[in-house]
Amino acid sequence: MEEPGEYPTTQDRFRGCMIGLAVGDALGAAAEFLSERQVHETYGVLRDYQPTPYFDVGEYTDDTSMALAIAESIVAADCVDAEAMADAFVQWMHSDGRGIGSLTLESLRLIDEGHAPLESSRRAWERSGRSSAGNGAVMRCAPVGLYDWRDSESLVRDSLLCSQVTHYDPRCCWSCVAVNSAIAALLGDADPLRAARRAVAGKCSELEGALDDAVHESLGSMRLDGGDKGYTILTTRAAFVALRQFDSFEEGVVAVVNKGGDADTNGAVTGALLGAKFGLDAIPTRWVTGLKGRERLLSTADTLCDLMANTDN
Repeated sequence: MEEPGEYPTTQDRFRGCMIGLAVGDALGAAAEFLSERQVHETYGVLRDYQPTPYFDVGEYTDDTSMALAIAESIVAADCVDAEAMADAFVQWMHSDGRGIGSLTLESLRLIDEGHAPLESSRRAWERSGRSSAGNGAVMRCAPVGLYDWRDSESLVRDSLLCSQVTHYDPRCCWSCVAVNSAIAALLGDADPLRAARRAVAGKCSELEGALDDAVHESLGSMRLDGGDKGYTILTTRAAFVALRQFDSFEEGVVAVVNKGGDADTNGAVTGALLGAKFGLDAIPTRWVTGLKGRERLLSTADTLCDLMANTDN
């Protein structure tokens, strides 16, 4: 662990972001779709990994699996490419696919049939009446924020693209821009909320309002287990509130997942932001050592960091 006051390195922040995403995901899996009251009645305060019907103790869900698919496609191509991401998603769908969301599934099935990725997601979104704006894109977008953190134009373009492979709705796309802009700001020691608000200004009024609220809102006053659980704006808002409100990785992630609702995804996005802020050494050792697949996550984070260091990206 770091000594008090020690400053996290860029590599430690990359590792913290990827491991933090997976830790929040794995911790929140036990509270997924429970009400806040049910979480309290079942666990008291959920602070440690628990078994779930579909995942073992310390095992991450589709949120992290799809984030890894993005990260590894970036590593293979040294760029953010829609076809490469789509291929990685389809491969994961066939090899595992646990927890896959309905919109993601429809988009990937169309891609698997030979349709172009962005056309597939647009068709799936239009079939929903252009109303579906789930959090299945923002949960996985962090690797793009890491890869593009020094190039704001590429970050916006690639964040939109990583959403549009399966989630075409502008609310989903700009949620990814907001989260990745915050990650880039944290890596550059800038204000993450200000960076996110600037990046989405004039692009998505509802998201702008949510980020404005995050400036002063308390997580305790938020309801994450209502009828809008799983909504991209709600997940993004909660993560930014936690990022602003809490001074430690552990307390921020614990507070979010204990609110219930779509707790694994809320935990994943919060964990990615807090991990980028505080670095790997600020994540409790018991969570890191108990996380299944941590070596793959660490290796991928290091490779992304090396790509960043060795290019002008």
